[in-house]
Amino acid sequence: MKRIVVITAIMFFTLAQALFGTIGLPVDSSNRSLASLISGLKEGNKGLKVSCALIIGEYRFEEATDVLSEILKSEDDADIKFAALVALYKIKTEAAVKVLRFAAENQEDSYLKAVATVLYTDIMSNQEADFDYEYTAK
Repeated sequence: MKRIVVITAIMFFTLAQALFGTIGLPVDSSNRSLASLISGLKEGNKGLKVSCALIIGEYRFEEATDVLSEILKSEDDADIKFAALVALYKIKTEAAVKVLRFAAENQEDSYLKAVATVLYTDIMSNQEADFDYEYTAK
């Protein structure tokens, strides 16, 4: 049930943005905003972690790719991992795509593995840049 609520919220957020343009969230590209979002990802409750991940993706803070990758490795909650996958999908840098590929190949949860596979496949089928997506675990 919780997974359905989170997915519905993400879909609503995405639909609202598509209909009304960028939603005026009070976030800029300053280090302070990014630091606050990363802090929320690391130390917040479930709702805060999901929200921070989605905002990071919405604003394409590529500097948070390593933190999102770490969430996929260490977090137990599937909803938080789902939000991290969506954020990586929206960031779409070479590093983010490498993490998505790794998740698509190695995620233990079958649902999250399927989500990662769909997101990775979508990026690769719409690939505009010539990236080398070989992933090497750190």
